[in-house]
Amino acid sequence: MLDALLTERVLEGGPFGSVTEWVAANILAIASLTTTDLQGALAVRAGDLDVTLERMSNAGLVMIDGDRVTLSASGLSALQAGRIKTSHVASRITQAITSADREATVRTLSAVRDIASRFRESGIPAK
Repeated sequence: MLDALLTERVLEGGPFGSVTEWVAANILAIASLTTTDLQGALAVRAGDLDVTLERMSNAGLVMIDGDRVTLSASGLSALQAGRIKTSHVASRITQAITSADREATVRTLSAVRDIASRFRESGIPAK
C-alpha cells in the first residue's frame, strides 16, 4: 500500500523509475557506497542492481566510478523534490496513528531489521 502511494506521489512522471531507485537514492544521499554494499542494503540480486544503476546513471541520478556509486547533484535535487511530495502523505499517516501505535511500530520494525541483519551477516539457518 505504501509502495502504491509512493509510486503515485513521487515516481509517476518523475526521474525515479522504480521504488528500488527511490530507496537507492535515499541510501546514497547518506554516503556513496560500493556496488556490493548497495546491493546488500537494497537486498536485490546483482543483475537487478546492474539494471537499476544503469538506468539511474543514464538519467543522471548517480555517478559510477569503478565499484563506487555516488548520488549526483541532480539525483539529490530529485530526491529532495520527491521528499517534499511525500511529506504531505507521511504527515497525514502520522496524524492518523496514535503515539502508542507509532512506538509499537518502531519497536516491531527495529526487531525485524535486527533479525534480518543477523541473517545477512551469519546466513539463514538450515532449520
